[in-house]
Parts: sequence; structure tokens; C-alpha cells
Amino acid sequence: MRNFVFLTLLALVGCATTFPQSTLPQNFNDLTSEQLIAELESFLVKIDAEPRGIDESLVAILESFRATLQQGFPTLGIPPLDPLLVPHGQFDIETATADVKGSFDNVTVNGISAYTINKVHMDMLRMKINFDLLFNVIDTLGDRYDVDGVLAVLPIYGTGPFEFTILNMSMIGEVKMGLVNGSVQVLSMPIDINIAAVSSNMMGIMGGGAMGTIVNDMIDDFAPIIFNEIKAPIIDAAVQRIVAFVNARLQGLTFQDLIDIILGIGGGKFLEMYN
Repeated sequence: MRNFVFLTLLALVGCATTFPQSTLPQNFNDLTSEQLIAELESFLVKIDAEPRGIDESLVAILESFRATLQQGFPTLGIPPLDPLLVPHGQFDIETATADVKGSFDNVTVNGISAYTINKVHMDMLRMKINFDLLFNVIDTLGDRYDVDGVLAVLPIYGTGPFEFTILNMSMIGEVKMGLVNGSVQVLSMPIDINIAAVSSNMMGIMGGGAMGTIVNDMIDDFAPIIFNEIKAPIIDAAVQRIVAFVNARLQGLTFQDLIDIILGIGGGKFLEMYN
């Protein structure tokens, strides 16, 4: 159960922040100045230059980011992230609700870019951005899973292909900024992710049949609970790496520089810093 939710969180909060063996964070950390400039120029030109307010500009950036997720980062050799392809993964989880371990192979996660922007607002006086995103449907398909353990009080086992759908997953957060030695920096970025419901079809669980149907129904009931039990350290680890990456690239920028970039009138100054 936990592995499928784990995969979705992986794609949402930085893809490789969850799986250490992923090459995504290494690719970003190894960015050269030329590569960073190329990526920023490519992204900024996709955003309509029509004059707009700060919140409208943030919405435009998030809307444009859908295409980036779908196309990947070609100059960095990073493939599309929607769909997200995960060749192999392993899991080992022990909580009050479940004690399971196993693996999965050839997994595809669809729908990461199909988010609804419920809210994005920048409070310039307090130097913070609040956001509220909703992912209506995220589909996860896999060629093979292998699981063994206990769900609630029921021993479970199984192997086979699987389908797992996450319904109405919300991501609510805040980016708090401040000045450190004259440069704008992200001071904290609390994020919370909640799942309303799931629908699972783990073919071959408990050998299939009536017992397999019962366990799939149990997974539907318990997956959001298990996610709540495991999400805090996963989100915290992801946020730490994202904040470190962003702050390294914000060095030398003032808060006004950042506002100009968001509004689409100061990107040149940002790019000049890396020449």
C-alpha cells in the first residue's frame, strides 16, 4: 500500500527526494551556469508577457510549469516527469496500521501535471507565498508488485500487476522568505499533503478471488491512514533538499529582484548573475 502513495509523493515534491538512487537531484545539483541559464530562458519565454499582478503572475508560472513536467528538462537529460516512470523500487514500512515490505517494477505515474490551482497568493509585506493545489486523479500502473506483511491485523501477501488511483489529493503550503546577508532566501517551507480517497486493484493479492477483493477494499480504507502515518519525515526531507537547492540559486538576489522576475520584467538581471 505504502509504496504506491510513496511513488506519488515522489513525483509531487521533487521526484528524487524520496528515492536516494534517483539521478534527478544529482542532475540539478550539478547544473553548470550555462545549463541553468538555458533552462531559465526556456521556461521564462513560455510565460505570457502580458502585464499582470503578482498573484496572476504566480498562477501563470504554475500553469506554464505543467508543460515543463510533461516535457522534462531536455538540456539536462531529464525525461518527462508526467508520466513518471520508475523502473524499480523497494519498501519496508512499520506503523501502527501496517507492517509490510516488498518491491515494485516498471511503474508509471500519470496525472502529476493535471493539478487545480485553488490558491496562490504572495504577501509582499511579510515576504511569503501561500499555495493550495488539488490533484483530482493520479493513476499509478505497475507491471509487478511483491508484498508481504500485515495490514491492520490481517496477514497479506501477493504478487502481480497493479493499478492504484489517488483521488483528490491536496497540497497546501507556505514559502517564507527573508534577507540573509542581503540576499533573499527561503527561510522555511511548511507543506502538508492529504489524500481524500484511493482505489486499488492489486491483482493476485492473497491469490485473488474473494479474499483478494476484501484486501483491495481494505487498502482503499487504510491507505490514507498509512499515508498520514508516514508523510511527515518524507515531506520534511523533500522540503530540506528543495530549499537548499533554491537558496543556492537565490544568492545575490534582492527581494525586489525576485518580484521583478515573477512579474516577468527582471529575468535578465537574474540571468546576468550567472554569466
